[in-house]
Amino acid sequence: MIDVTRTERKSTKGLRDGRGKTGYGFRAKSLALVLAVAAFAVPAFPEAQGPAPGTTEAAGAASAVAATQARSTTLGGLVFSGSLLGDAAALFTAPEAGSALSSSDFSYSGSNRFTLNFITANHSAAKAEGSLRATVLTGSAAAEAASSSAASVSTSSSVLVPELRKLYVAFYTDAADFSVGRQIVSFGRGRVFSPIDSFSSVSLEGLEPERTGSDTLRVKVPLGDLAGIDAVAAPEAELGNGTYALRAQTTVADTGLSAVGMYRGSADEYVAGADFKGDLEVGLYGEGLVHVARTTGDLRVEAMAGTDYSIANEYFFTAEYQYRGRGEGSERAAVPRDDHDLFLEASWEPTSLETFSANLVWDVTAMAALTTAAASFSVAQNATLAFYVRLLDGALLGLASSRRVMIGTQVEVKF
Repeated sequence: MIDVTRTERKSTKGLRDGRGKTGYGFRAKSLALVLAVAAFAVPAFPEAQGPAPGTTEAAGAASAVAATQARSTTLGGLVFSGSLLGDAAALFTAPEAGSALSSSDFSYSGSNRFTLNFITANHSAAKAEGSLRATVLTGSAAAEAASSSAASVSTSSSVLVPELRKLYVAFYTDAADFSVGRQIVSFGRGRVFSPIDSFSSVSLEGLEPERTGSDTLRVKVPLGDLAGIDAVAAPEAELGNGTYALRAQTTVADTGLSAVGMYRGSADEYVAGADFKGDLEVGLYGEGLVHVARTTGDLRVEAMAGTDYSIANEYFFTAEYQYRGRGEGSERAAVPRDDHDLFLEASWEPTSLETFSANLVWDVTAMAALTTAAASFSVAQNATLAFYVRLLDGALLGLASSRRVMIGTQVEVKF
């Protein structure tokens, strides 16, 4: 079975991302701290003098702001950007074997999503960053979401799903970078499959893969320009149930290498792993890790291998394979059988204004698959129109087992 949302996340239905399995006590306290520091501490730092020496996080934040400067608004020391996205689709759900076709097998699904992002304009010594989202679901998407705890407001025809994607503060020093709050921590190399990544999951509910955030404490210590140590903690209300990791990374011959050790309290296990990413005419990357039950020593192995390639900066190809080995003893409860998963994608960008793509996510073991074909066009400055077809066969990505065809269109305006 494909585990896109990982064991650290709770999957939800409809057009939503999963939410972290962190304790609500820690979550409330950390977010309160983030808001307090963002409101009072960050604006007090001096004017920007360039990235903090010995760190790369500050420089990366500056690049992110510069990339959105053309469509952003600065207010009160914060740079704001965001988007409005409307999605409408016609759905056909194949009836169960032996059942006759009926009008209930045809339905409508719609969503209207507002996303607001912000980041401090001055972040030479510190920054605050956040991303808020509100989605209004209608039709079959609303029906699926109505019973979810994530839906805070619902009517007979629509459901409002609020989401706090990111909200954290970071401080930069010569010795280390410190951050706390809800942030996207990505350890892995894979675009869709990343068994080594316990702090961030991938949602495929939209047309593009999208990473989710979790409530964490993070310390990054640079060791020169090409190496460093990354320590991350995602505590829960009961600290022993949290996830705690230490990652060492370096670059050798233009190949990124890292080793990770972590303790996952929710599963009462230790995890050790390694990953790489390099280029040999084609991009190559991979991950491997071993789960060890703390009390019994039972083992479970996971691995991922991927490649990407482009032709004339116009044709792009990606392939990923994931293996989740059947566990021994107590670890067998997590993965009772060997699982094999596959992701394939091809896209064509004849100009900077149009993209044609197709991808497949396939749970080979369970014979379940999700196929998406889309055409996207830039119809105005910061405005995109897309048409798509999605085919779901089997139980995948937290959705109920079904055979479903979705034909729809999306309009997105960024600001």
